[in-house]
Amino acid sequence: MRGAIVKSPAGRAHLGAALALTGLLAGCGSSSSGGSAASPSAGSSSGAAASSAPASPTPPAATTSAPAGGNSCATIDLAAATALLGGTPKQLAAPDPGPDAGDGVKITKLDGCSYTGTDPSLGYDVNLFENLVPVQEFIAAAKAQMANEPVTPFDVGLGDDSVGFTVAVGPKTMVRIEVAKGQSTVAVVSTGSDEAKAKAVALEAVKRLLPVAR
Repeated sequence: MRGAIVKSPAGRAHLGAALALTGLLAGCGSSSSGGSAASPSAGSSSGAAASSAPASPTPPAATTSAPAGGNSCATIDLAAATALLGGTPKQLAAPDPGPDAGDGVKITKLDGCSYTGTDPSLGYDVNLFENLVPVQEFIAAAKAQMANEPVTPFDVGLGDDSVGFTVAVGPKTMVRIEVAKGQSTVAVVSTGSDEAKAKAVALEAVKRLLPVAR
């Protein structure tokens, strides 16, 4: 989830927009007929939004604690993901974003993981950005760009520093949520045949991950 870096104040703002648009609107997870989804920083979001599915029960809550920097699959581990998704998924740690994005920008992975092979699937990243414009600008840029994309926005319920949308991916629906907190971003994607269930999973995952952000 990188953007072109220009060594000027305006360029740094453009970096924030590029990161937001790349991560939210061009790298929003993927889904195949098997129902797999990659972590939020990979895949495709092409297609039109699917129709709403019947409401599904809210997934069971779980207590979480903030992991140390650099952990993978720590906040939502395999046991928690199995309970959340209703089946045993395949676990894959999210790749480290790298220590330096250029121009002094440092990105630290606080947590990240993807769970595939279930319906819905789940992927998430929690990244800390240092020496960069406020990460809240990522969200603002994404909201502006969504007007030009084939996605359906929805209210995440977490204020102005959050954004969510759904988009059709083949016969399934991908739900993407991104929240800015402090200098961190929490990105979650869930893809499944039941839009309401995928949305419930994504929202529950965000609630569990927000304590990790700082």
